[in-house]
Amino acid sequence: MSNYQTQKPHKDLYKKTLQSGGWVFGLRLFNHLLSILRLGVLAVFLTPEQFGVVGAALLLVEVLETFTQTGFNQSLIAKKGSVDQWLNTAWTAGLIRAAVLYAVIFFASPFAAELKASGELAAQTTMIMRVIGLLIIIKAMNNPGVLYFSKDLSFDKVFKINSISNTAAAIISIAAAFYYRSAWAIVIGKILGAVLSAAGGYLLHSFRPRIEIKIQKLKEMWGFGKWITGGRIVSFLINQGDDFLVWFYLGMRPLGLYQMSYKISTIPGDYVSKTLNTTLFPAMSKISDDKDRMRSAYLKLFRMVFTFSCPVVICLILGSEFLWLVLGNKWAPAIPVIQILCIKGFFQTMGTSRGPVFLSMGRPNIAFYIKLVRFGFLAAVIFPLASNYGVQGVAWAVAAAAALPQPLGFYWTNRLLGIKPGEYLPLIVPGLLLGVAAVLGAWGVVFLASVYI
Repeated sequence: MSNYQTQKPHKDLYKKTLQSGGWVFGLRLFNHLLSILRLGVLAVFLTPEQFGVVGAALLLVEVLETFTQTGFNQSLIAKKGSVDQWLNTAWTAGLIRAAVLYAVIFFASPFAAELKASGELAAQTTMIMRVIGLLIIIKAMNNPGVLYFSKDLSFDKVFKINSISNTAAAIISIAAAFYYRSAWAIVIGKILGAVLSAAGGYLLHSFRPRIEIKIQKLKEMWGFGKWITGGRIVSFLINQGDDFLVWFYLGMRPLGLYQMSYKISTIPGDYVSKTLNTTLFPAMSKISDDKDRMRSAYLKLFRMVFTFSCPVVICLILGSEFLWLVLGNKWAPAIPVIQILCIKGFFQTMGTSRGPVFLSMGRPNIAFYIKLVRFGFLAAVIFPLASNYGVQGVAWAVAAAAALPQPLGFYWTNRLLGIKPGEYLPLIVPGLLLGVAAVLGAWGVVFLASVYI
């Protein structure tokens, strides 16, 4: 059993949220610095085609996971008090789902591998898909009690689990890439990281799950979770549909270039959005009945997101020479794609900052419909742009689709929280000033490099 019942509500939720946000901020910063280091080293030892092979395997896993996502964890986080009576059912349902999905991956992988590969490359891709598929089973075996860390805003424990597992995974991936120069380096790192993360959950939380299915509990969790599932399916089509198009239409090498571009361009936005969603959804769920506190929290959130994201995006868009200096000639075709996708990353981060508001106020349907609008536009323009402009056309379609629903998102947020449009203006000034400073700094680095290197 968990010890949730023994924990007293924190007297100062804002202070508790800041403390939790500090841990999540530190974790995300650590992970993203580690990710940048890992990507940089792997880019030296591996080719775009090898990145594409692993990317295709991960896409197969992600599409199956997303289309069968239950949203049970979010449902339980939103509930007040102990959720022990739901955990076993949620965990058991997850195991059944994982077993079925792995069977599908095992038998479907040869057909998926042969879409854009043949011979030895197709055989290697099949094996990588089957091994990567084990991630689904490993994740399903995680201790369900760790969701209490999110409910209680105890993210220091999450930091311990993830920092150790991610560091070990990065070290192994880099070492394997140096020694083997093979796509298996990425696979080995991901499997090891998932195993260590699962083990950490059992070490840090006392709950021990058992096989149990209660139909009524499933129905209760699904009532909330279905909107999460729908939203994630649409999000997947938005965020990974472009990857599928590049894979099927353009091939493995363009997929590797596109995914590298995507990862680099979305590092700032992904860092901010995941940090905010991790801490603010459970925090805002506790104050969802207090509109004034919700309004104040959201405006602070908006200012922080804009201030962090704007300078990074401006710097990457205007800093092509800086990107070339960092990436080198082998990845030079990715630079314009990175710059275009930065636009997408910025708008997506701004949209993600509204997500905790909709969820905590019991309106996940709003987020779902906004994503549906975005997907509809993307589906309409991505094929003609890809046909005419290749990978850059795909990037432009994705960026435009991220920008389109922003007015709709602001409209609903303002309506729910009673915010006037003019209140946003003073909040964006710090970000714009930092953006100018960031560009000048990047140009300074390039100038010094041209003089002394």
